[in-house]
Amino acid sequence: MVDWITTVWGLRPRALLLPSLLVLDSFRGHLIDSVRRKLKELRTKIAVTPGGPTSVLQPLDVSLNKPFKDNVRRLYTEWMAAGNYVLTPGGKIKRPSIEMLCEWILEAWKMIPAEIIVKSFKKTGISNRLDGTEDHLLCDHDDNDAASNIEDATIVRSRSLPTRSEVKVKRNNKLKA
Repeated sequence: MVDWITTVWGLRPRALLLPSLLVLDSFRGHLIDSVRRKLKELRTKIAVTPGGPTSVLQPLDVSLNKPFKDNVRRLYTEWMAAGNYVLTPGGKIKRPSIEMLCEWILEAWKMIPAEIIVKSFKKTGISNRLDGTEDHLLCDHDDNDAASNIEDATIVRSRSLPTRSEVKVKRNNKLKA
C-alpha cells in the first residue's frame, strides 16, 4: 500500500499543493501505521468506510463499475464478432493480448461521462457541499440513477451485435479455413 501511495497517489497532479481526502475500506492493510504516516506526509486525510455497505458508500460501486464492465464486455464481444482472434493448434480461441485489454480498458473508461463520475461522488456524500444544498443526492437510487441510465448515454456504439451462435458459426468457419 505504501508503494501505491508513493508511486500513484503521491505523483498525481498537484498532489502536494492541497490537502486531500482518500476514502478506503476497512481492510487492515489500509490502516497500518506506515500507511497512515505516508498519507500524513502527503497532507492526506483518510476516511474509512466500514465493511458491508460498500455498495452505497464507494463511488465505483454506486455508479461506475457496472457501466465500465459493460463497456469492456461490449468491446470484447465486438472483437469476437469481428473474428480478429487467433486460434490455438487445438482450435480454441487465444485470449486477447495484454495490449488489446489495455486498449479496451482505456476505451471503456472514455465512454463514462464525467458527470456520472461527479454524481457518484455526490451520491456517496464524499464531495457534497457542506451547506446541505446537495444532501438530496445522497444515496439517490431511483430510476434516474446514473448506472441505470448510462446505457442510453454511452455504453454502446449502437451496433447490432451478433448472437453467441453467430460467433460460434464464424469460429467454426475459421477452423475449416
